[in-house]
Amino acid sequence: MYLFLENLLFLNQIMSRIILLSDDPYQRNLFTAYLKRKLYEVETVVSINAWNQFYAPEDCIILSQCSWPKMTTPELVHFIMKKTNAPIIIFTSDINNLKQAVSTIQAGAVDYLLIPIIPEDLLSAVRGAFNQQGLIGTELTIKANRQSSPIGLLTLNNMYVGTNVSFQKALQQVKLVAQTTFSVIIYGESGTGKEIIAKLIHEQSNRRAKPFIAIDCGSLTEELANSELFGHEKGAFTGAHQLKRGCLEQAQGGTVFLDEIANLSYSIQVSLLRVLQERTIKRIGSSSDIPIDVRIIVASNEHLKAKVESGLFRNDLYYRLNEFYIELPALRDRKDEIPNMVSHFINNSNKELGKIITGCSTGVLNTLLDYDFPGNLRELKNIIRRACLVASETIMITDLPSNLINSIQNEPITQEAAIVESVLATGIKPIYALKDVLQLKEFELIVKTMREHKYNKSKVARLLNIDRKTLYNKLAIFESKNLKME
Repeated sequence: MYLFLENLLFLNQIMSRIILLSDDPYQRNLFTAYLKRKLYEVETVVSINAWNQFYAPEDCIILSQCSWPKMTTPELVHFIMKKTNAPIIIFTSDINNLKQAVSTIQAGAVDYLLIPIIPEDLLSAVRGAFNQQGLIGTELTIKANRQSSPIGLLTLNNMYVGTNVSFQKALQQVKLVAQTTFSVIIYGESGTGKEIIAKLIHEQSNRRAKPFIAIDCGSLTEELANSELFGHEKGAFTGAHQLKRGCLEQAQGGTVFLDEIANLSYSIQVSLLRVLQERTIKRIGSSSDIPIDVRIIVASNEHLKAKVESGLFRNDLYYRLNEFYIELPALRDRKDEIPNMVSHFINNSNKELGKIITGCSTGVLNTLLDYDFPGNLRELKNIIRRACLVASETIMITDLPSNLINSIQNEPITQEAAIVESVLATGIKPIYALKDVLQLKEFELIVKTMREHKYNKSKVARLLNIDRKTLYNKLAIFESKNLKME
């Protein structure tokens, strides 16, 4: 079995194409010889002018030096991305320019390598880029508890990762920033895995042997926040029966993760800014400063810049924290991965609950694909975990929470449905142009599908193989042109 999989990966790798951008003949010869030995197809581009004339396919990765005349590295990344969506790996001999590395990744590169490059690091970066592109290993499957699971799926603390480009970019940014001392902001909706990403940064840093402490700022009153963050002396206030060390002191040498930081009161924001500036804390009821050495990682489901502009977050604290930021995609932007996520969570639930759930029905999968998951990955995990508990062998519709079923089946008729009905109510006008006839046929199909599926926009868009934005745009065009049917 393993030999078969190895041979299949081998055949996939032979067809993998790398475009090498370098004006250094020594680098081109060195990289080309090594990568060809590893059975990659390598094509070289020797100048920016040559790149302008070059046809860049999508099924490849770009490996480029960072230094080109009259162009910064982020500008280079954007320049390459104008021609192709292929993953970009940048290499450089400037080992001291960390700022350039950060800006390169934020511009869209998937990796940043330092010369001299260790061959294994180059190979790892190339394989990672191809895996992100979905060209290697993504089609291979095996059976686990009679449930298909993709080969080589990466999980972080039992969280599904998959091949989503936005999430893979976030992981590359984790790899880049972990070894620095930067403060980090992690943006993402509730349930997207912000705390897991914060833990990953900690675990890949040189602080990994020291504590990682997470605080949910959304659950803290101002009084409690003072005590939890900075600690208090015995007798500092009523009920302070003993000395308490705050999380910033407890995490000495490690990392403090402040989730939903925008919920901190203005006065606590002032105190936190002082900690970041002076690297000292003062317990409540104490006059002594305590030196601390901690890394601060924060998370928010809203962009803090908007909070600053609305006067709800301190501008100076925002700029202290915003040394580096990472954005995590919502589950509704990863719906193509839901079948694999379901498989992953079923396997985990089988291990936890001691059950042998073999999978789910097509109806269950379609229902999950129609749902928008406001709770994201956490909500999907809990739904599958609960379903595995109540299911006998295969998860059926009746095993799903009733509120999930009702939210999909009883979706209210909204503005889009009203547009359809208002157009249908007024008759038909003569249509002469061929494009208008074709448009009317398209409109008839959309109307028929929307009525058949009770105006479930997600399902209609999926059945017609368009996204919901396209569906809305088409309905708006139909209304503006006053297309009508009997």
